[in-house]
Amino acid sequence: MPRRDLKVMLVLGVVFAALGLGVELGGIHADVLLISPLLCLAVPLLAGSYVGEERLARLAAKVAARRRPRRAAAAEPKPRPAPPLVVRAGRILGTARAVRPPPAPLTA
Repeated sequence: MPRRDLKVMLVLGVVFAALGLGVELGGIHADVLLISPLLCLAVPLLAGSYVGEERLARLAAKVAARRRPRRAAAAEPKPRPAPPLVVRAGRILGTARAVRPPPAPLTA
């Protein structure tokens, strides 16, 4: 464990010990313990580190090393076919109930 993580863990230990003593001996209400998950995340962030940042960096490096290089793009992109027209909304009822289908859309 890096030395910085030890310092952060020590600070967390002191904060939670003080919080527990404050609830037990002092006049602090026990509902204050509900913020302990927030403190678990906030104290390391305020100390300037992110919990598990080294592990995330190693994982990102491993994924980047396994990634294959992309092939060069073609000089001319291939034309894509037009998406099929889908009957929607009120035309669905008209198509299903009509003796003849609805008129074709005007193309001009």
